[in-house]
Amino acid sequence: MIWYLYLLLLFQMSEAKWCSFGQAVQPPPFEVAFGAPNSFGRTHFIVGYSEDSSIPALDEPEYRVKQQTSIRTFFSPDDDVRAELVKLIDREQRAIHAAVYIITEPEIAKAITRARKRNVLVELVTDVGCLKEKANKVSMLCDTGCKLFVYNPPAINRGSSLMHHKFALFSSNNGLSYVWTGSYNFTKAASKTNQENAVIISDNKTFDQFMYQFKRLKERSYRYGRAARA
Repeated sequence: MIWYLYLLLLFQMSEAKWCSFGQAVQPPPFEVAFGAPNSFGRTHFIVGYSEDSSIPALDEPEYRVKQQTSIRTFFSPDDDVRAELVKLIDREQRAIHAAVYIITEPEIAKAITRARKRNVLVELVTDVGCLKEKANKVSMLCDTGCKLFVYNPPAINRGSSLMHHKFALFSSNNGLSYVWTGSYNFTKAASKTNQENAVIISDNKTFDQFMYQFKRLKERSYRYGRAARA
């Protein structure tokens, strides 16, 4: 009982210190720990606590520089879309990852072959429908050392599910990363007669999102060619 009265007296005294003639006085700031230095929370932290442990930090590749976002658009046949794509392929210094529905355009295939001769890593995902095209460049690209994967949908969706993407990722074009995307297939018709679009995006976050999806597509595909059987 005595302890209770003592604590009540202390509480009333503390209230009296915070009030003067009926006007509230700002109480002293709350401190997390008794006797904590003023720098606590800025230079001192609770062990095991992270600001946002739910979002893993992604390491930036050493070869990639920070870049301003830029977007360029092209329309076929009004613009020479093929030439823009070939320029990106010829400038690539590190790796090309592409998911393309149909690959029959010879000039694009030749540019990819030149990239392989520069020891650029090339990984391609395509649809099984591409293999049925007489003019497909699949075998030619495999012979140059490209890693080629064919989309393999679940049995329940086989025949109705297509790998219909048309995008390419360039890891290091003079140190910059580029995403190529749009409706443009790697075909002559896309260059000459079809009404198509292509967008070139320079943005690291967008690049990473497309790369994540490319890895998903690889997991849903099987490796094609002699290298796969070796």
